Amino acid sequence: MTKPWNLFKFSIISFLGALLMSGFFTFPSYGHQADLSVAKAIVRKTETQVILALPTSLVAFADNNRDDRLSPDEVRINHAKLQTFLGDRFRFVNGKGHPGSLTVAHSNRAILSPWLQSAAVTHSTLRLNYTWPEPIESLKIRYALFSSDLPTAHCLATFFHNGQVQNYLFSASSQELSLNLFDASWFSSHNLAVAIVLAFMWGGLHALSPGHGKAIVGAYLVGSHATARDAFFLGLITTITHTMGVFVLGVVALFASHYILLDQLYPWLSLLSGIVVTMVGLNLFLRRILPDNDYQSSHSHIDSTHHHHEHHHHHEHHHHHSHSHFSFSNGEKTFTWRSLLALGISGGLMPCPAALVLLLSTISLRQTGLGLILVLVFSLGLAGTLTCLGLLFVSAKHLIKRIPARIRFPQFLSAGSALLVLLIGLGIMTQALPQIQFFLT
Repeated sequence: MTKPWNLFKFSIISFLGALLMSGFFTFPSYGHQADLSVAKAIVRKTETQVILALPTSLVAFADNNRDDRLSPDEVRINHAKLQTFLGDRFRFVNGKGHPGSLTVAHSNRAILSPWLQSAAVTHSTLRLNYTWPEPIESLKIRYALFSSDLPTAHCLATFFHNGQVQNYLFSASSQELSLNLFDASWFSSHNLAVAIVLAFMWGGLHALSPGHGKAIVGAYLVGSHATARDAFFLGLITTITHTMGVFVLGVVALFASHYILLDQLYPWLSLLSGIVVTMVGLNLFLRRILPDNDYQSSHSHIDSTHHHHEHHHHHEHHHHHSHSHFSFSNGEKTFTWRSLLALGISGGLMPCPAALVLLLSTISLRQTGLGLILVLVFSLGLAGTLTCLGLLFVSAKHLIKRIPARIRFPQFLSAGSALLVLLIGLGIMTQALPQIQFFLT
């Protein structure tokens, strides 16, 4: 069973890599600098400030000396014309349908990327201020700075609002964008509190599912003179190692969001997220429905005898067995802090699929920062449950020794939760594919 499954996973990864590379190479080219405009907009309560670097040919009527750049004097002299021209072609309208009152000024701010600095000789930079008499809750932006001379012109726009960053590529076929400024439901205080509570509860319940080294940790805590400090330390280390990889992925995605054209990258990230979540769900589902001896099993052995001996096992089966042997002498603890650390790491060495699903789902919703917060809260719930279990092992050793070494969830419940993860992955993939098709056409 293991070899076909590994081959299947390798095939999926290879397909994903080829698809991802082909997607990058088929993205629209930004090499034609004369076609490219760049805008950075900061949205505030009653105003929006835009720094716009655009080809001077689009506003050639204001280039009095024909040097392909607008000087501060030229902008001042042609202020009325520029205001009318840009107000009609770069419109910001609030939720009530009222366009912002526009003022235009020259700007010395450099917003072109380093690899586009050569375009500075053909581009001009302007500062556009749109104001409204009352707070704005939503914006509808229409960009129509196109001409027959530049049929492939496009504008890479970045919008900063409510602590969020959103990129959008305006083109002749995609001229409008809507921003819902104060309806960020995930970040509203009420819904954020609910999400945090649910993430904490999910982390706590997830710790009760099979795995997380509970058998190994329990064997140590029950078989030795462990203390509450040992239980706390083991729970903390197991949680950190179990979720560390997920945190690294989230931090990388968060930093990358400030330097990459996310409106084109997010669909691919969503597809990648969907594939990973689907594979995780399929893997969990197969583990739940197949007997242990057909897929994978784990054993924990505890020797509490007075003598010391070594065990050497070698199995040549098609499935994998992992053995953990712990020896205790006369009921005394033989573990050092280094051994305790190694035990905690081994208990949480496998990446946490539930935290990964949580993070990838928020990435697909373009809420990477929220995903990191929820993963942190999830980890606290996980750590809390593991620590409580450890304290229970320490304080009730004589009772725990009578409990079977492995307690299973009902078969249908475990399989159902894995199937739910699988369906979430398929849903993320289904949502991403139309967006990818849009960018490839």
